Amino acid sequence: MKLDEALRLDKIGYKGTRAWYSIHDDNPNVLVLDDNYDVDGNGRSILGFNLNYLDKLKASDRRNLIKRVNKLDNKILDIKGIKAFVKGLFNKGDYKNLSVEKKKERYEKIMKQFPELKRTIRRYKYDGVSKRSKK
Repeated sequence: MKLDEALRLDKIGYKGTRAWYSIHDDNPNVLVLDDNYDVDGNGRSILGFNLNYLDKLKASDRRNLIKRVNKLDNKILDIKGIKAFVKGLFNKGDYKNLSVEKKKERYEKIMKQFPELKRTIRRYKYDGVSKRSKK
């Protein structure tokens, strides 16, 4: 576990929620942006970046990208020093108390800084998740 990680990295088994829809990646590695996403009332979901779509990145480059995204996220949430250390240990990925505005700000700033992640953002409805493990 890296102490500077803020966003949680989850391995998800995903079967989908619509029988007619073809799932492109049924075992995504997701850097979770919001694990209580339901802005449209269509069901609680996990919103995050599917890192499997960054297939051209080597493992070390992927870890570096995660580290850089989390460093930016700490700035957005104004988490510094010992708070960032404690968050990395005990509160990794826990953003339940963030306002909708703060969640939007996080997304917009991450997209501006890391435009390559825009194509990897996905929503995984809890009804379609068959397994979930936190890395």
